[in-house]
Amino acid sequence: MKKIPREDLLGELQRLAAVLGHPPTTTEMDEHGQYSAVTYHSRFGSWNEALSAVGFEPSRKRRVTDDELRDDLNRLAEKLGRAPTSAEVDEEGTYHSQTYRDRFGSWDEVLDEVGMETTGSGYIPDEALIDEINRLYETYDRAPTTTEMRQDGQYSLPTYLKRFDSWDGALNEAEIPLPDRSVDD
Repeated sequence: MKKIPREDLLGELQRLAAVLGHPPTTTEMDEHGQYSAVTYHSRFGSWNEALSAVGFEPSRKRRVTDDELRDDLNRLAEKLGRAPTSAEVDEEGTYHSQTYRDRFGSWDEVLDEVGMETTGSGYIPDEALIDEINRLYETYDRAPTTTEMRQDGQYSLPTYLKRFDSWDGALNEAEIPLPDRSVDD
């Protein structure tokens, strides 16, 4: 993928501002601009930095609180009768899904933050991850290694590392004794 020249990004920001009669918001850029607001965030560090780069005053929008994000996600989940997807949040939510991801991490981590589980699309409950560690523990009659999880496990190692912060954290959660890693001299 070819990197969009900085001048093109700034030119598009100025063009859209001229059309709108004011510096665009991230939503306006996403809806009417040639490039997404996420692209500007990635290249300039923030939307306000992109605005400043063309001489506009930074947006003075109030930062939405974590509680407001949680409340809106819960409202949408109640309406849908299940955890919403990021696309549904973009369509029907008050805040963009990228706001949630910027604050909490991946979409699974967003849902974890508010105590929701997805009903499909790849969410693996902690219990299933732990059951898989226990299956390999019984297979090897000892704590499985990360290599063994990669080769023989049903779920990817990065899933465990993200969910439990480390492989040892996953083993601890499964109540499996940690392997002796001492080195004899």
